[in-house]
Amino acid sequence: MGVSDPYIDTYELTRLGQRLEGRVPLRRFARLLEGLPAQGDAQADWSLRGEQDALGRRFLHLHVAAGIVLECQRCLSPFVWPLDASSTLEVVASAAQLDDGGGDEGAEPVERIVASRRLDVLALVEDELILAVPYVPKHEQCPDAPKPSGDGAASAAPDSSLGRPSPFAALGRLKKN
Repeated sequence: MGVSDPYIDTYELTRLGQRLEGRVPLRRFARLLEGLPAQGDAQADWSLRGEQDALGRRFLHLHVAAGIVLECQRCLSPFVWPLDASSTLEVVASAAQLDDGGGDEGAEPVERIVASRRLDVLALVEDELILAVPYVPKHEQCPDAPKPSGDGAASAAPDSSLGRPSPFAALGRLKKN
């Protein structure tokens, strides 16, 4: 089931166990994009499923996937970060229940939201995207960085900019001993 209206009734969605899904351009999420590089035509795919368990507790299961352009904090070049995030939210009747410990002993803690007849699904999707973006994004291996060698020869090589051995080469030898 797709969604044309971005608002849902959390009670109905959870009571009926409905599933909603969609695709939305990242440019729609102003809070997410603040301070990020241009995203082009990037899209986010999302799904939201409601559930009511045997004890009458209500849950929303949210999944979001997108390729977000970030700036590597090592080399400062843009790269696409594959984002795939899921969360479960317990729907509670009042704000007083938000901080209530509740739940089963030993059960994994679940975030809670107050039930609403008009919850903005896309705001929920944007929140999940924001929480999933790494605080310090970086490549696994920057494209312009020298490839690490397994023999340790690079640590003993002279500092090419100064023509003398690196002071860290001596530390590397000490660490091996």
